[in-house]
Amino acid sequence: MYRLNQNDFRLVRPLFTNLEKDYLAIQSIFEGFIDGEIYVDNIDLPKVALLLHPNIRNFHLAGKEIDDSAIESLRNFLETELFPRYPEKQGKNILVHSEDHLFDKLHQIFDNLEQIKKCFYVLEDLDEYSFSVELPSDYAFAKIDRELFERSDLINYNIIPGWIEGTWSKKEHYFSRGFGYSATFKDEEIACVVFSCYASKQMDECELGVITYEKHRQKGLARSTISKTINHCKEVEMKRISWHCRDSNIPSKKTAETVGFKLKKNGYEFQGIWK
Repeated sequence: MYRLNQNDFRLVRPLFTNLEKDYLAIQSIFEGFIDGEIYVDNIDLPKVALLLHPNIRNFHLAGKEIDDSAIESLRNFLETELFPRYPEKQGKNILVHSEDHLFDKLHQIFDNLEQIKKCFYVLEDLDEYSFSVELPSDYAFAKIDRELFERSDLINYNIIPGWIEGTWSKKEHYFSRGFGYSATFKDEEIACVVFSCYASKQMDECELGVITYEKHRQKGLARSTISKTINHCKEVEMKRISWHCRDSNIPSKKTAETVGFKLKKNGYEFQGIWK
């Protein structure tokens, strides 16, 4: 497998056409809004491409077909070049996405994969969106900006730099194109966060991520903080918001549907641990 220079990413973008429709992260990497890596089977005429997120644990595999030679090249690359880069204490956990016609090949490339059903939600017609943004007493909204990024005194603070750098690769990428809100408890603790994980080139679409800490659940924090974030999307004239979650994550599905997201489609991702 050969690593492409960022200037050559465009050569394999057609291979990711269908995946890019569902994953804004792919568009963000091709456009250079976040860091990423792409490896191909052949520099001059690539038929198979592996796209890595900034955390190098999240893969997108694309190609019209993958033969035995490509499978061998991919396995050798993973075992000898990529996985040795993983911190030993974190293990070799991976998450893989591909088109349906490659599912059978994934099990020949990656070890111990579990197929997991996934839900793709969307929210459109933002001009008509209206939802309560009230929080319980002792809670307050805080915009996730440079000021909050410096509030290391807050309990659960690590979610802020951890998530920003894990999805946007660099905090400056987030501050130039990202946004989000948190619900804080007594100005001492981060209880809930809602981030834009990625945004489209035209800044007319984003994907949201949500976390509510367990002790603060069942209080409507996620619903209100999401609504606060959606109102921001309206103000900057976004047209569409995406939300991904696993089908087994019933609370996430209920929250998405409660605030107005509609199920676009179901799909699958694969989770595993390299032997």
